[in-house]
Amino acid sequence: MLLIPTVEGIRLSWGFPGIWLREEPLTSDITSLHSQFRLSRVDIKSYVTSFIPYSKGKGCTYSTVSCDYAAAETCFSSQLRSCVIRTDNHECGFCTRFAGDCSKQTQNCSLLYKADRFTYTALEIQLVLQRRLSYHLLQMYIPSGAIVVMSWVSFWIDPRSVPARVGLGITTVLTMTSQSTRTAPMPQVSYARAVDVWLVACELFTCGVLLEFAIVNFMQRQELKRVARIRSLEVMNL
Repeated sequence: MLLIPTVEGIRLSWGFPGIWLREEPLTSDITSLHSQFRLSRVDIKSYVTSFIPYSKGKGCTYSTVSCDYAAAETCFSSQLRSCVIRTDNHECGFCTRFAGDCSKQTQNCSLLYKADRFTYTALEIQLVLQRRLSYHLLQMYIPSGAIVVMSWVSFWIDPRSVPARVGLGITTVLTMTSQSTRTAPMPQVSYARAVDVWLVACELFTCGVLLEFAIVNFMQRQELKRVARIRSLEVMNL
């Protein structure tokens, strides 16, 4: 059995299938994990294959381990606080070497017992992560949504109050632009993320409010000019 050193609070037990399957293959120190992602499930598959094309039994999975990490969320509440005070209680032992709820399945593969230079085994580990939405919800979505709602207040302001409506519109647009820069520390990707779509939509809403007032103000001035022209013609006819 070979125990790989802890990396970011995760330990991986490595060895022959007949040995390491007797223990939990992956343990985590939940108290040392500080990430925006949550480890929800770990799938570990061991399969045998061959360099020979069309070999019988090639790619046969002889061992499958699936560990559910849903219970790890309890370590972020009461049990995590107890580990700060003392580390020798049962709760801390549960959180510092959390292995999840694992289920194991095995099957016989004929190619596994064929010992030659063309046959080899491989291990596939899949870590299923879920993003924690609380940080982005409090730091991104709720503030930007509040800015958009605040920009709608200008709809209830008298269109003749130009400084008030222009000041509110420009303030919300600039604030929304500053809010969009919070995505700069995130990894650069070549596709549009959900947060990018949200921020672009908020930008369009705030800019649309300012554009709406510009159109309304233009139409109002045109109407005033038309009314003034009609009145001047009536005065001339008198």
